[in-house]
Amino acid sequence: MILEVENLSYRYRKASSPILRDVSFQLDSGEIMTILGCNGAGKSTLLNCLGNVFEPISGRIFLGGEDLRTMDLRKAARMISYVPQNHTAVYSYTVRDFIVMGRAPHLGILQSPGEKDYEIADQVMKELGISRLADKAYTEISGGERQQALIGRAIVQQPKIILFDEPTNHLDYGNQLRMIRLVRELAEKGYAVLMTTHMPDHAMLLGGKTAILDREGRLRVGKAEEVINEKTMDEIYRIKVKIVYVPEIERKVCVFDENAAVGKEK
Repeated sequence: MILEVENLSYRYRKASSPILRDVSFQLDSGEIMTILGCNGAGKSTLLNCLGNVFEPISGRIFLGGEDLRTMDLRKAARMISYVPQNHTAVYSYTVRDFIVMGRAPHLGILQSPGEKDYEIADQVMKELGISRLADKAYTEISGGERQQALIGRAIVQQPKIILFDEPTNHLDYGNQLRMIRLVRELAEKGYAVLMTTHMPDHAMLLGGKTAILDREGRLRVGKAEEVINEKTMDEIYRIKVKIVYVPEIERKVCVFDENAAVGKEK
């Protein structure tokens, strides 16, 4: 098992109670797990714990069977990469140079990226369809293009696990669907992929495992078709939705039921 989480809890300083409580799950190579939850539920916090940014107050995280707490930082960086929801641009690196920074865990101290590293970056940009951005300043491209560059930087790291924090957040509709396709392709290549999203349809499109992080910080994990139902969506988002089968696309979709909106008078 490439990723194992056992009874993980996390509390912010000065907070009276944990935001994450006894979170446990497993993810193997080639698997996808999509995490749904309302704003403030702790989805990003969980990814920061898994990415070794936050230290849990209890519980353990294992990467390839090794405890993350005692793992060498460089080794951990070769195992897991993280695409954050937001990234503030400071320096005007070219997109190509920004992406190749993902090779850092594979380089020695003070070693600069070499020809092979740039070849990997160029191939990833080609696969993402952003080669046209290679020589543009990272500070001067759009939010959606920056998100794609962040994804490229995570992929060139060549990890075993990729964490995506709402990767479709700044993308237009077409690029959202391309992002979903990319996640599938990464899993097919053997990566373990964990992704947070606010869109139940994204989880339904990806299939695999779906997790619900509730308002108490507890995680429920199951198959997408089992976890995503009208009752659960109502509990998470406090709106009425319908799960309906659309014959034209031969799958179920999740849609907002305006006529039965929570709090709306009949």
